Parts: sequence; structure tokens; C-alpha cells
Amino acid sequence: MQQQQPQVYPAACGYLKPEALDEKNRFKVKKVVFWALLLFIVLYSYFYLKGQFEIDSCLDKGGKWDYVSAHCLFAE
Repeated sequence: MQQQQPQVYPAACGYLKPEALDEKNRFKVKKVVFWALLLFIVLYSYFYLKGQFEIDSCLDKGGKWDYVSAHCLFAE
């Protein structure tokens, strides 16, 4: 009979034993993931809306927005 090798969970690779995450630690991990995801969404939205407001401001002033160079162009 062959002896089964025990499962190895290398900590350096970021793997944890399933039983290592008790209920308290699971809650902490979920909380960190939630806040990280929320921060990503807020930052992405901020920069996206900032760009949209720049484009809108350019068009309101009578300019033409150049999407390649991301600048407002005015006719002379």
C-alpha cells in the first residue's frame, strides 16, 4: 500500500489551510476585501468623472475635445 502524502499549503504563496480561517478571521478577510473593492470603485469613478467633466467643460466653452491627446482644441 502506498502512503498518501499530506496536503501542503505553502504560506509563502498566499495559501491557507481551510481550517485556518475560523469565523472571526473569515469576517476580517471579507471586511478587508469589501473596503478594498469599495476604494477601487470610488477611485475609478473619481478619475472617470473628472475626465468627463473636463470634456464637458471644453465643449461648453465652444472647443473641440481631442481624444487622442486628451486636450481641448479651440478654432482660431
